[in-house]
Amino acid sequence: MSTVFLRFALIGVFVLGFGFGLAGCEPAVECDSSDPDCTAGTSNNNHNGSDNDDGSDNDNASHDDSENDNENESDTDRENGQEDENTNENGDDDDGPAFAPYRYVMIVDQEDPGTSSASSTAGADIDAVELVSGGSVSDATQIENCWFGDGDNSAATNCSDALGAPDNGCSPDAPDFVSLGGSGGILVVSFGPDTEIFAGDVIIIYECGRDQNPGATDEHYDVWVGVSSGLDEPDYVQCMADGTGIAQCTVPTLPQVPVE
Repeated sequence: MSTVFLRFALIGVFVLGFGFGLAGCEPAVECDSSDPDCTAGTSNNNHNGSDNDDGSDNDNASHDDSENDNENESDTDRENGQEDENTNENGDDDDGPAFAPYRYVMIVDQEDPGTSSASSTAGADIDAVELVSGGSVSDATQIENCWFGDGDNSAATNCSDALGAPDNGCSPDAPDFVSLGGSGGILVVSFGPDTEIFAGDVIIIYECGRDQNPGATDEHYDVWVGVSSGLDEPDYVQCMADGTGIAQCTVPTLPQVPVE
């Protein structure tokens, strides 16, 4: 009797527990897509990613925003970098003004037009002009300007005789030099399109005089360096005054001349 009663008691407890378990479960709810407040259970929530407790979707959104910001910053940096590069290439204010190079040597005859070392060779007799720069010697290669004074220089009027290495012949019977004709005579030479003159360089003038012929008359000249070959160029800088025969000068400090 007691055994039967115990079995029925256990069956009753099982039934009651099962009933309470069923009461705790809620059926799945089907959502109307037009209802924004409807949620279709945990699985749907996880699939939509709208209400996750761990905030992963918010992190993803922040990450996307960060990537957009980085891309915008990178684009801006690239644009700014390109603008800076263009500015440098164009030589704007960042690079400062450009300055003209010194390339020209001007010899100005200071001799009395009536004086000559020989008949028909009045004035300074220029055999050659050399530039010593950085241990290298360059001979004049181009006549930029040639102007004669009023003296008789009819025996030596070929200005190109001042180009190249010195001949040192200086014979009045067969001149291999140019006579500048006394005061007012000017010769301007250069040493090639890529050759510049710098402070500290040495300019050597080979003028036919007592170095070649002890009985010759001294004839005087001045030497200038400039950024232009024009005879009236205001930016010439004097390197030598009252030179005679073979003489040299050291180029002084050269002021910067802006390119116009």
